Amino acid sequence: MNPEKSRSSYGTSLGAWVFLGTEQNREKPVGLMVICEAHAILLLAQLERARLETGHHVGEIRLVREGVNAQAQELVLSLRQHEAQGENKCARCHADDWESAEMWGPSPDGSGAVMLAQFAAATQRGDA
Repeated sequence: MNPEKSRSSYGTSLGAWVFLGTEQNREKPVGLMVICEAHAILLLAQLERARLETGHHVGEIRLVREGVNAQAQELVLSLRQHEAQGENKCARCHADDWESAEMWGPSPDGSGAVMLAQFAAATQRGDA
């Protein structure tokens, strides 16, 4: 068993995280993943470490906040319901590694891009 998965904090405090990449020096949402708080902390640390090692921005993740728009509100409330029922919906907990963790994003034909942009809008930084 993966020791990372054996800790009791894994699978709790679920959040929807938007992955941001850069394109022509602009941030661009590339996907959305539901992960637990423990995996979010690990991923944030990995991204920061990669940034320090390479000397350039390697991507970013931001938490979808409730109350910003209807889509974000529905997603956050849904995750709370799953967590209250004891369901672990963390994509990383259910995958062998980060590369195989399920991420949602727009299809090649562009469908889903508007929804992803709405989730990205619900991640705007504030005084949180």
